[in-house]
Amino acid sequence: AYASKDDFDAIFILQASDSGKLAQSFAEISLELGLETEGSAGDQIVSKDIVLGWLSQPVRQIQEGAKPVEDSDSEQQDPTWLLIFDNADNLSVLRDFWPVAGNGSILVTSRDPLAKTRTHVSVTKGLDLDPLELPEAGSLLRDLTGINSPADVEPSEAIAKKLSGLPLAIAQIAGTITRRDLSLEEFLELYEKESLHLDFHQSDEGSNAKTL
Repeated sequence: AYASKDDFDAIFILQASDSGKLAQSFAEISLELGLETEGSAGDQIVSKDIVLGWLSQPVRQIQEGAKPVEDSDSEQQDPTWLLIFDNADNLSVLRDFWPVAGNGSILVTSRDPLAKTRTHVSVTKGLDLDPLELPEAGSLLRDLTGINSPADVEPSEAIAKKLSGLPLAIAQIAGTITRRDLSLEEFLELYEKESLHLDFHQSDEGSNAKTL
């Protein structure tokens, strides 16, 4: 999103872990673009349809007094947009929020290893991201926790190895370490206890998967 901010007139980053969050995000987009006002908004289904209509036929100025899309090129007729569905592990929730047309691009991030073949639209490009290498993963953990002395390199990489170098898991565990005011060594000791180990990794099959 940051690397592409000069290539699009509007960029929307949506939490796509469930349909409720997506509906809320679309309602916020509707207000931000001036498609609805605080007084007229209320029905998220209506807001979603209004936003999908704008994405299909975007205009720079909705109505007098509404916030225009930034115009970096006055000769460009139609504003361009980038829609990012982030953390879409259940790809079926995207079906009702997917624009059918428009001068834009869509990026989907997912932990589903088969995401490229499970979308309901044709996917022409996709990237499989490998886990972080241990030095990178350990550095990320130290940066997120603020525990960053030379003595912390080894335990941070030990934790990163247990988390398979997965950035999301590292971010979640960093939050746990910070909230519990633990050192990296203390966390490693607690992690070795089976009950806590299961608690860190426990999740449900549905949309209420436990995160830390």
